Amino acid sequence: MTVISDSTFATPYNQRPLEFGVDLVIHSATKYLGGHNDLMAGVVLGRKELIEPIREYLKITGGVIDPHSSYLLIRGLKTFELRMKQQNQSGQALAEYLEAHPAVRRVYYPGLGSHPTTPSPSDRCEGSAAWSASSWKRTPTTFIGSWGT
Repeated sequence: MTVISDSTFATPYNQRPLEFGVDLVIHSATKYLGGHNDLMAGVVLGRKELIEPIREYLKITGGVIDPHSSYLLIRGLKTFELRMKQQNQSGQALAEYLEAHPAVRRVYYPGLGSHPTTPSPSDRCEGSAAWSASSWKRTPTTFIGSWGT
């Protein structure tokens, strides 16, 4: 069985599934890796014997990144670490704020101690970036009006 992980939102900064035995890892370079919403690309990582058939297929079908998009991706990677550190810090601060706010019933954020899978995400991830969900006691518009209270 081949295990494939879509690590688009975890990013290679926060999680490296190959270190945990995953066979292939997929990233959308359009999102966090590029960082500027101005290119469309993807990445597949894994052992050579698994990657080679994918490379051959792409050679035949033409699914290869163009030079300008390559430049844009390299540009985005130059600030990738800085952006991820800030997103991890901001995501954690926002999740903690929301968890303590009376208008919020529950926050689902892997970096919180109250998350159902804690501590296992922190065992495998450097951070939780910007992914979260929440359940509200009142409508979010009411909550936004109380921001800062």
